[in-house]
Amino acid sequence: MKKLMRHNSPIKLFSRNLHDETDAYLRLLKFKKLLKNNIVVIIAVVGAAVTCFFVPPDAGYKDYISYKTVLCLLSLMLVVRGLKDCRFFGIMSGKILDRISDRRAISAVLVFLPAFFALFITNDIATITFIPFAIIMLSSADAYDLIPYVVILQTMAVKLSGIVSPLGNAQNLFLIDYYGFDFFWFIKNLWPLAITGYGLTFILCMLIKPGKLNPPPVGEYRLPKIRIAIYFIMFVFIIISVFDVLPYYIVTPVIIVAMIFVHPRSFKKANYGVILMFIAFFIMSGNFMRMPKVNAFLTDVISGNELWLSVVASQLFTNNPVALVFPKFSSDTVGLMFGINVGKYGTAPLNNYMVMSLERKYDVKKHFVLKLLAMNFIYLLVLFGVSALCVYL
Repeated sequence: MKKLMRHNSPIKLFSRNLHDETDAYLRLLKFKKLLKNNIVVIIAVVGAAVTCFFVPPDAGYKDYISYKTVLCLLSLMLVVRGLKDCRFFGIMSGKILDRISDRRAISAVLVFLPAFFALFITNDIATITFIPFAIIMLSSADAYDLIPYVVILQTMAVKLSGIVSPLGNAQNLFLIDYYGFDFFWFIKNLWPLAITGYGLTFILCMLIKPGKLNPPPVGEYRLPKIRIAIYFIMFVFIIISVFDVLPYYIVTPVIIVAMIFVHPRSFKKANYGVILMFIAFFIMSGNFMRMPKVNAFLTDVISGNELWLSVVASQLFTNNPVALVFPKFSSDTVGLMFGINVGKYGTAPLNNYMVMSLERKYDVKKHFVLKLLAMNFIYLLVLFGVSALCVYL
């Protein structure tokens, strides 16, 4: 009896209850974080499910999905994950920064380095890869005052990637397949946006006062050359499958099998939520097209208003659904492409939320969100003005 009382003493019972409540609270926090980080995915899935009540699932659903887009995106995510886990991006950029000691110069490199890599690994991946690196680098060099400004400019710069490169945005893979764009279509048609965006970024970098900075040494790291060579070969095969030089339904299985042997952990770390979001929006847009009244309404509203309407819609829903849905109801390709790329700036883009969670605690004055939104609207207004001149004149 005494032994049972000791086992269930008030202190132990309190401790056990506190432990259970703490676990429950941590699980709740984890669940809330999961919802917050995947809010667009959840909206897409719910939206697709709602449209299924109006167009019950049938054999026509199989024609909704761009399988090439989904499989090429999956291959790209796996290969990029492998490169990241090899520390390829961190080591290469670190060796570059190890040679720089000026505040303005190191800030410019930290801004344009992810902008360059975003041309090949998409802007979202570049954001979550290089912004933590910039924070660590500037913190180690005691340049805490530069962190908010540099991180904001990084966020602006990586969004420009989709204007230049077919791999700059995940949705570009769909647009290439849907419209049949060639590799250089984006830069040939959207070059005014690219020149304006990169020029504005460079000017803003030059506003940083020069001064001596002592970046920490990177140290000696050896890259796994054979594995990286394999990744780059797979990367080339993904690109040529995007443009139908080789069929994607052959390239993707080969890459998946190769990644199983080379780096199986990449499957665990891949962001499958993005693929789920794409599939959901494909289903939603496919159902919209089979709903006569909705089809007629969207066609009537979007036609002739592609530029400004895609920008406004991107502020409400992000530019991913706009890029996946609007092309089905409009023939003005150029107007849509300008609007989709300008719409990445403003209030709603996904990497705004990613950056807020990564950097907010480093902003001493606690105005990071306002600064980020203000810079977004500067880019939005400037790039929309350039787009309006190009599209309407």
